[in-house]
Amino acid sequence: MARLMRPRSIAVLGASSDASKYSGRPLAYLRNLGYEGQVYPVNPQALEIAGYRCYPSVEDIPEVVDVAVIARPAEHVLPELQLCLSKGIRAFVVFSGGFAEAGEDGAVLQQRMVDLCRQAGAVMCGPNGTGIFEVRSGAAMSFMSNLDQEITGGASVALISGSGSIATMLYQACSRVLSCVASIGNEAVTTAAEFITDAVEQPQTSGVIMFVEAIREPDRMIKALRRADELRKPVAILKGGRTVRAAKVAATHTGAMVDDDKALQAMLEYHNAIRAESVEELKLLAILIHASATRSLGPGIGVLTPSGGTAVLIVDEMEQHGLSLPEIGQATKDALQTLIPQSSPGNPMDITGFGASSQEIFSKAIETMLADPAVQVLVVPMGGAVGAMGARRAAAVIDAWLKTDKLLIPIWQGTSRAQEGYDALLSAGLPVVTDYALLMRALGKRIAHGQRAGQNFVADLVRLPAKARDLLPVDASSLNETEVKAIFSAAGIDVPAGRLLPAKEPAPVELGLVFPVVLKVASRDILHKAAVGGVALVSHAFELDKAVERMAQQLAVRAQGARIDGFLVEEMITGGLELLVGIKRDERYGCLLTLGFGGGWTDALRGTVTALLPLDRAGMRALIRRFFLRLDDAAVEDVICNFLACLAAIADALGERLDVLEVNPVKLLDGPAPRMVALDGVLTLRQCPSTAQAQA
Repeated sequence: MARLMRPRSIAVLGASSDASKYSGRPLAYLRNLGYEGQVYPVNPQALEIAGYRCYPSVEDIPEVVDVAVIARPAEHVLPELQLCLSKGIRAFVVFSGGFAEAGEDGAVLQQRMVDLCRQAGAVMCGPNGTGIFEVRSGAAMSFMSNLDQEITGGASVALISGSGSIATMLYQACSRVLSCVASIGNEAVTTAAEFITDAVEQPQTSGVIMFVEAIREPDRMIKALRRADELRKPVAILKGGRTVRAAKVAATHTGAMVDDDKALQAMLEYHNAIRAESVEELKLLAILIHASATRSLGPGIGVLTPSGGTAVLIVDEMEQHGLSLPEIGQATKDALQTLIPQSSPGNPMDITGFGASSQEIFSKAIETMLADPAVQVLVVPMGGAVGAMGARRAAAVIDAWLKTDKLLIPIWQGTSRAQEGYDALLSAGLPVVTDYALLMRALGKRIAHGQRAGQNFVADLVRLPAKARDLLPVDASSLNETEVKAIFSAAGIDVPAGRLLPAKEPAPVELGLVFPVVLKVASRDILHKAAVGGVALVSHAFELDKAVERMAQQLAVRAQGARIDGFLVEEMITGGLELLVGIKRDERYGCLLTLGFGGGWTDALRGTVTALLPLDRAGMRALIRRFFLRLDDAAVEDVICNFLACLAAIADALGERLDVLEVNPVKLLDGPAPRMVALDGVLTLRQCPSTAQAQA
């Protein structure tokens, strides 16, 4: 990866003297950007290209180069690759399309290329990408447009993109903060995870922004995100493709609710990656990551503006994204009052058009707000200032920026960006934004990342008691509700009082239950009992036998072939809030815990939150607060947290065998002693590889 990303020598195969062609542009860039390494164009028809001596074949190059850039049509890539590998080259950038993205024949061609590289231990960017640009060295192994636009030496954010056009858009929008660009295309050999890992290990990298359409090699991606979080370097990801594939919808509610995208979201949250929602947000996150790398960061936002209306709009957005508007100190208020007598000092601070018209007053007002300990980030809307007025306001912001170690964010509002003031702010290195709403969303995510960085989510996991472990199935693929609830009870989960009636036997005279009761079929083959007539309310004891008979007749028609283990009679739990709690094993990321509305509301509301396991109590509480938004009862939160922790302990004990563990509904009963009661329970298991091998 070091050779690929920071090469000392580059060969360009298929090189052209026409800088408008994708095979000619890299050489022009390398020359124009002053790349100091060795450059070897390869083209048997030329003696020199862009001032570099040209070679007829890679075999004629006098050294083993670090990287070979292959700018040849797809059908010529394999022969060129074989020549390079025989020469000892182990890093490649392949521009060509026509591989896996082009259909079956292209996929076969790509697989042959992958096999060759893996046998040789080689790395590759591409194919079907626009290549790599390492900004500091000028190593432009890319045909992206405008790579030699304005570049700043202190840039610190790595850009990784599966799309060449999106890489180009992002580079053109925020080239000032990007230290390297990798357009990785099909990720045939080297995946995004390896590019992330390499980037975050570089001292100059403050963070990574990335666009991908798929997460390849999830294990490597998770490892890369863990490493980035250890180093406290944010990774912001824009992921394309959020649709649910019907073939993957499981038979349980939990499976239907946890689609590919929710599983991905849970994984990203667990490993403290930032999820971007658009290219514009990803661009803004790049700007904020770079700007905050050397500045203090916290949730206390100060707002200083010449427009009271703008302040109101900003505060509306702040509350949606976890940002606080702290009260500034009396000393700060007094200083602002002295500076702008006609104002009403506070946060947000409206300095009025009079205060903003003076560069000196504007500058001192900014410095005063920044000096307040409660203000950790200061947002300064610039109003609609243009021309000389805009330049004066920009100068005031720049002056304050140079004197503080806090993050200062100017919002250039509603005027043309072709302005002296706007250019001055950019040149001074300020994180200039134009959309206040998008800023609050991105800023909330960036600050939340910093607060969570390096957290350990497995500090105090609940372990399953031995008596519950003894009840776990050895070889069954599913359990009936009675068996599931026996495990629940042993694990510390509250279940209704009940009794299992054997099939085809009359009910005993005394059940020890108060009527009305709930009658349910107990069957390992029936996951959703209500759908086949397997649930009924029985009002009186003398009705029970008839109710069992009717249910058996219905099941014979609506659930033909299902094994009936008996009929469960339970106390009826009334009142409370019905919830769903489920754990599903995702093939790519592991066990996912979902909390949502239960019972009849499950499909109607679909209001759920999902988190990746393992999760300690602190993580459980964070999940609960995301779901309930406002839950002020600590006792209720404790009960929910304990329920989730006990269910997670069962999942942990089952390990790879777990498929789905679901409780729907579970009743949350409020009162002096809150309770969570599991009214139902579904457990389906899979045969893990070790079990299958043992049986074979």
